[in-house]
Amino acid sequence: MEDQHYNGDVWNKEIFSLFKLLGWKRIGDFDMDVTGDDGKKMGIDTVVSFETPLKTKPQLAILEAKRYQTTSFTKTLLQDWLTRLDTKLVTIQRKGMAGDQASNKA
Repeated sequence: MEDQHYNGDVWNKEIFSLFKLLGWKRIGDFDMDVTGDDGKKMGIDTVVSFETPLKTKPQLAILEAKRYQTTSFTKTLLQDWLTRLDTKLVTIQRKGMAGDQASNKA
């Protein structure tokens, strides 16, 4: 069972508070939406950026709250997550985020 909505928001805020201590920055709001070609909204839980001496530009990461029993975790489930994430990233690249949510926030 996936941990969504309120619990997912709590998990994302908690993990981001840890990353913030490490100097990471949040981009936009928690739980942003992108609208797909079919008109349906897809959620992006949290987008963060961080500096690393290994790269010349800030790096981005997407945090997604998931909670599954280890016995129900499968290769197919992971592939489905990656396919959805890829669809979201391609949509963001083409259309941007819904509304004015893509501003930098600490």
